[in-house]
Amino acid sequence: MNAVSALAYGNEFAAVGTNGLIASSTDALTWTLRSTVNSSGTTVGGFFGVSTAALIYANSKYLGVCASVSAAKPAAQYITSTDAINWYVATNSAITSLAAVVYGTQYVSVGNTGETVTSSGTYS
Repeated sequence: MNAVSALAYGNEFAAVGTNGLIASSTDALTWTLRSTVNSSGTTVGGFFGVSTAALIYANSKYLGVCASVSAAKPAAQYITSTDAINWYVATNSAITSLAAVVYGTQYVSVGNTGETVTSSGTYS
């Protein structure tokens, strides 16, 4: 069973959670499950079975960061979307886990063991 760990609202409601859960809704009552697309343009289903810890809508995009990774994917992963419907996944192999994300003049993500990642654009 999947549990929701974070919600954000931009042009639609977006929910993320455990076991790769990504869903969107226009009214917060009826939800549609979504898939992610990797950098080669291949639909990969859910978010690789990891749990998304945080999700924000800022600078006209949704950005989610993962809290835990499986042994098969030992790298931090991000999901991004501009519309809460089409989601893309990116990997940062220098970091293994991220716990929170904020936006001011740039995105700032922090990990469970002190890692910090900043970006003025989309994570890639």
